[in-house]
Amino acid sequence: MRDVEAYSRLAGFYDEIVIDPCHDRWASFLHELWSADPEGVRFVLDLCCGTGLLAGELIARGYRVVGVDASNAMLALARERLGPEVTLSRMTLPDLAVDGVFDAAVCTFDGLNYLTPDELRSTMGAVAVCLRPAGWLVFDLHTDGMMTFTISNPIVAGRSAGNDFVISSSVDPGARTCDTRIEAHASP
Repeated sequence: MRDVEAYSRLAGFYDEIVIDPCHDRWASFLHELWSADPEGVRFVLDLCCGTGLLAGELIARGYRVVGVDASNAMLALARERLGPEVTLSRMTLPDLAVDGVFDAAVCTFDGLNYLTPDELRSTMGAVAVCLRPAGWLVFDLHTDGMMTFTISNPIVAGRSAGNDFVISSSVDPGARTCDTRIEAHASP
């Protein structure tokens, strides 16, 4: 639950300081990947949808998206971005109680990294129940490239959206863990 509180506090400037603006590329990659699906992908479940950036890109490409996230503050921003016609629900993985059968589920920007092995196993089972036969699950985890970048850049500081921020990370490559702390204060 500590992670949810942290994301809730970051919601107002999360997009500006944390996320590489690559949602368009992610959505294009997914659209191309799914274009070969013989049944067609139309209905997508966005796990850990955050502020709705990827959902917005998928909707712009004609997909119907349902988003879930554990942070009410992130979902509030997603609602502003996506409008009232998009279904967004507060859920904490592995508890996944969504209606419908989806053609695909996505979880990007390391959303699954916070789960224990047992929670990950339960989440995969819950997602499988939500997908049609031969449906898609596309997700990412903290990659070797990101670990290398974080080791090389343990402190990143700047100003965005009226806030000064410092992102400090401590990486243990042997254990494959990363402890990241974000401090933000309103700019003077």
